[in-house]
Amino acid sequence: MAFLFALLTALLWGGASIIEKLALARVAPVQAIVVRSLGISLIFFLVMLASRQIGSLRLVPWQTLLMVVTAGLMAGGIGQWTYYMALKHGRASMVVPVAASFPLVTFLLATILLRETVTVHKLFGVLLIVAGVLLVR
Repeated sequence: MAFLFALLTALLWGGASIIEKLALARVAPVQAIVVRSLGISLIFFLVMLASRQIGSLRLVPWQTLLMVVTAGLMAGGIGQWTYYMALKHGRASMVVPVAASFPLVTFLLATILLRETVTVHKLFGVLLIVAGVLLVR
């Protein structure tokens, strides 16, 4: 099941990158992020209302809220802005693979901070990510 969701994510993100590249020819990255974020927020607010989960937000511990907000600022805020700046000024075929090399960063941080084990398979995967980015560039 996780693989199917990951595959769907790749298809959606891949298609969205092309639409975003076209849109960024007409607007500034910050404008695009605001519109994108408002749209996403509205949709998920309505989903929470429809599923009667809106009240459950008050039950989330403040430490968890802080972590999620921090991650949102990193990925959805500053990360999205740097991605849009790169996409606006660069070739999509170069920007997207480099930006999509985040599993390499995740692997390194998970190994260092979460003390996840390093295996031959993981190292081979990291090498394939780096090789893929270099080949597409």
